[in-house]
Amino acid sequence: PEQADKQADLFLILSPEEGDGKNRIFKYQSFDGILTDILTACMEEKQPGVLKRQSCRSCSMIAVYSPIHRIGKTTFAIALGKEAAKRESVLYVNMETYSGWEERMGTSEAYTLADLLYYARQEKGNLETRAGAMTGYLDELAYIAPMEMSEDLKAVTKEEWIAFFEALKNRKIYRKIIVDFGECVQGLWDILAMCSEIYMPVKEGKISKAKLHQFEKNARLLGKEELLERIVKIQLGKEIDADVARILKREEWKHDRSGTAS
Repeated sequence: PEQADKQADLFLILSPEEGDGKNRIFKYQSFDGILTDILTACMEEKQPGVLKRQSCRSCSMIAVYSPIHRIGKTTFAIALGKEAAKRESVLYVNMETYSGWEERMGTSEAYTLADLLYYARQEKGNLETRAGAMTGYLDELAYIAPMEMSEDLKAVTKEEWIAFFEALKNRKIYRKIIVDFGECVQGLWDILAMCSEIYMPVKEGKISKAKLHQFEKNARLLGKEELLERIVKIQLGKEIDADVARILKREEWKHDRSGTAS
């Protein structure tokens, strides 16, 4: 170990004990946990380039939101993200109060959106590395697991959300960020304004039309009429893949698929 320590810029030891000291990583944890601890140690030693990746030429946010509930919004958002991720780098972010993520996906996540937000606040320069270590994958679609505690989600301020998404966009880690919105997000209107398009699942029925009408009325009262022009209303059928295919033919999704910047 002494010889290796002299030759290497950083020497780490897998330890059977938690909190065993600097440069020691607890080995009885998930692979994702070990990887994140390694990356953390590298960043503390001022080696943030350990997970360097190509950046995209640009990054845009796509919203999936509806004032109508139980309409298949999240199923649609994930299907859209998975299909789009076959062509370009896409990140899916779920901001629902009660997403039921673990039961829906059949997996328990080591890190959630709460963790990435924390590091975004504390270590802005290392967001790419943190995001790379904390994201999971559904096929090619990268995702950040949603917060487990609803009160944590409600407590995040509008300013914190805007700063977080601006940091992700400015670093161009992903070509698209698909945000699956819930109702209890502070600054919902302002975050929607950051999105180039808003896909809004709707359905027939008196109650559904009344909710949609109230949403549009609120937008006008709040001076957010321009958001209404970005909304693409979708009546989801039984074949969500067909709905997704139609969307990916839209102008918003037509660009140079291979365009990345080193």
